[in-house]
Amino acid sequence: MRETEQPTVRHDTSWARRLASGLAVLCTATALAAVLPASSATAAGPGGQAVSGHGYTAQIRRTEYGVPHIQAHDFGGLGYGYGYAFAQDNLCQLADQVVTLRGDRSRYFGPTGAPSADSPGTSNLVSDTYYQSLRQGGTVQRLLDRPAPLGPTDQLRKVVDGYAAGYNRYLHDTGVANLPDANCKGKPWVGPITSQDIWNLVYDVNTNAGDAGIADLIATATPPTPAAPTTPATPATPSAPAAPAARAALKALVAPAAASSAGPELGSNAWALGRDATQNHDGTLLRYPGYTQPTQQRGFP
Repeated sequence: MRETEQPTVRHDTSWARRLASGLAVLCTATALAAVLPASSATAAGPGGQAVSGHGYTAQIRRTEYGVPHIQAHDFGGLGYGYGYAFAQDNLCQLADQVVTLRGDRSRYFGPTGAPSADSPGTSNLVSDTYYQSLRQGGTVQRLLDRPAPLGPTDQLRKVVDGYAAGYNRYLHDTGVANLPDANCKGKPWVGPITSQDIWNLVYDVNTNAGDAGIADLIATATPPTPAAPTTPATPATPSAPAAPAARAALKALVAPAAASSAGPELGSNAWALGRDATQNHDGTLLRYPGYTQPTQQRGFP
């Protein structure tokens, strides 16, 4: 089997497994426990690239096909190498998503602009209203405040903390003005991220098939207009129940909003090609295709 399959990090809690789809969107890496020498800077060598800082240390080794494998002596280091490697390949995508999650798209791209491919809503203003309401509601923080297993384990928290630090280290080392991707090179909306940004992203991924489909309705909801006094209505008879009509009305209300945010159909797992389907007649396992390639929530790398 060729080494084009997506690497993975293993976590040992049910809460982490429920969030696995979100973490896979961020990035993935093969975690191999190893004690690495301390270093205060990045360095490339026969064993790959050593990255360290703020108490984290990791070794990034890439295969012939560019797949990163991360070695570290603790979970914080795994996250650090994890975030650094992902930033090397996909910093612009994650930076753009962080702007969305912070509800700042109108600030940088204008309120009437179309949100990014993965953002719910029909405009940046709608997207911002939706995400700022989520932040003000404090849902993600309440989940984080729960002890394991209802909340993240200490290991998973360390991975996410290290991930944010690794991403920020790459951005510091490279500089916004020197980023290789012209989509975000020198842009004012690119900057350091926090662990909270990552947790917000994990939560957001898990709502893609839920609230995100009706983000317009949530963001533009208004209190009902008080009805004028009328004569008492005749109670509905058992032969004419109101429930089916109410369900039909709700479906008609939600359908346009859901359709407006619908993107390419999602898949799951992977594509396996037999020897008859490949040029060199070797079997090949391709990437996890749950999210489409052009969007921010695509698989790593």
